Amino acid sequence: LVPVRANIIATTNLDLEKLLSLDQKKTQAYLSELSGFNVSNIELLAETLAEIGFEHQSAPFLAKALQLFEICNQLDRTWSPERESNIRKTNDALTTIKSKETESNP
Repeated sequence: LVPVRANIIATTNLDLEKLLSLDQKKTQAYLSELSGFNVSNIELLAETLAEIGFEHQSAPFLAKALQLFEICNQLDRTWSPERESNIRKTNDALTTIKSKETESNP
């Protein structure tokens, strides 16, 4: 994850640790302050974080990806079947991870 984080930070001035810690409202405000973060780029960031979450079974990355997809839905207001598919896959993976965590920590 370190090279990915370094690349995201270097190319966008995005503080990934900060982003992961923010709720949806603060996330949207934070991204609006960064140059170049339109709906398309937010969606690309969501897809990237989801892929990292899938690969590393990371609930925080999947949860943030869902949050970003929701922000895209709010800003875009155009229904996107691809986005909805990404939301379903991400939500399913997050649910699976959380259920595994619950099973291993009764």
